[in-house]
Amino acid sequence: MGDKHLKNRETNQRDGIRLHSTTTVSYQTFKPLFDIRCDDNNHCLERCDGQVKKEFANTVHKLGQMTWQQIETSARTGLGYEKIPFEQIKANSNHYPISKDEKIKVFRLTDAHRLAGIRKDRTFVILWVTQVHDLY
Repeated sequence: MGDKHLKNRETNQRDGIRLHSTTTVSYQTFKPLFDIRCDDNNHCLERCDGQVKKEFANTVHKLGQMTWQQIETSARTGLGYEKIPFEQIKANSNHYPISKDEKIKVFRLTDAHRLAGIRKDRTFVILWVTQVHDLY
């Protein structure tokens, strides 16, 4: 996921021969974009109270100010995350395809509340937000 790169083809000409070179840009240096899906009604932002929604907004705002590299080196009890195998997740993903070997990134909103999803290149796809810690 995070190892993919943008490719930019440059064409140079030397001795009448066209040469192509590829420049690679890592998504690690980009700030994340967020795609809020929450397709499981039991683990959706809609079901959360005002305090959890506030923590959600604060966390997404703070993460949006960081690069993926900074997020990945943060402590999981801070703004970092832990990886949970998809098979351990108790919630459904009805509308978003996830492979069985996928690792779910789980961010802590508070001691009991979580925000979880998967990273696709630069974008973090939010699939679940919990009111109680019952996701895994």
